[in-house]
This record gives sequence, structure tokens and C-alpha cells, in this order.
Amino acid sequence: MHLYLSSREPWNATYTNEEGQAIYKTSTPWRSLGKKVIIDRITLNPSNVESKDHLAEVQYNLLTSSRIKYGGEDLSTSRYFTKTEGQGALGSGRIFTAPDGKKYIWKMGIRVPELVMGDGSDRRVASYHRRRFNDARPTSLEILPEGEHMVDLILVTFVYVEKVRKDRENQERYMPEGLAG
Repeated sequence: MHLYLSSREPWNATYTNEEGQAIYKTSTPWRSLGKKVIIDRITLNPSNVESKDHLAEVQYNLLTSSRIKYGGEDLSTSRYFTKTEGQGALGSGRIFTAPDGKKYIWKMGIRVPELVMGDGSDRRVASYHRRRFNDARPTSLEILPEGEHMVDLILVTFVYVEKVRKDRENQERYMPEGLAG
């Protein structure tokens, strides 16, 4: 399954399925300290009228742990995710346990994150595909059959990790030589 993004910013996009129907919408109202992303699920009623149902919120905080409000819970990202080893304080990935009891790892990657099984097999569950210059394929989040039972959770955690990864990428890009990592 592919979810196609209307924007290169996963936190400000409409996600459509292969048929072009909007499935999710993310929006980012700015705040003075940090950023909040609102994630809505879009459904069609029997009259083919779209309606938005609030799915989650991701609150990025600068001085305290970020928070994810999802599934009736208010989760601290420092408790929900465990950082993998490597690449300084941010780590090279985020490990979480899904409601199915299995561990999953968002590998940050150099340009895009990838979700893999946390059982040591590194089987891919989801991948982000950024549109490249001169490429007709749109930006998409690909979810493989192993992840189709938790598409909502994959999307919510993806929005969180891609913003963290992108901020790290920008920080490294603009860090004066000799000061980076």
C-alpha cells in the first residue's frame, strides 16, 4: 500500500491512496515554542461526503520531551521510544512496541526513515520515498503487508520521526565545520 503525499512536508500534507482518495490530513499550526502537528483521518460517509476524524497530535517540544496524543493516551516520546545506538544524542533510530506486542524500529537513514521489524530480522515494514528531481513518482509512504494492520500507528510515528530526522539533517547541514558530531 502506498500513501501519496501532497507535500514534501509529511507534517503538512494530504495523504491519498492509490485511487487518489484522501485518507489522512496533517496540519501544523505554529506555536511560539515548538510545533504541534494535528493528524486527521478522512472518511467518506454513504453520500460520498468527506469528514475528518481526529486521529492524533504530535507536540514537538524544545525543552522537554515531545508528546504524542493517540488512541486515548498522552505519550511522552522519551518513554514511548527507545533510541538506538549511534549518531550522537539523537541516536540512529527509534524503537517502539506496537499494540500487537512486537517491537519495531524506525531507522532514521541519511535521507529517509524506514520502519523495520525489531526482532533482529530487519524485515522492512514501511518506507518513506521522497520525490527526487526529474522523477515523476510522487512522495509516498509505502506500507508493506506486515504493517497494514497498524497503518494509523505507522503514520503517526512516521510524522514524528521524519520531523526529528529532518531537524537533525538541517542542524548538521548548517553546523559550522568542526562543530558537527
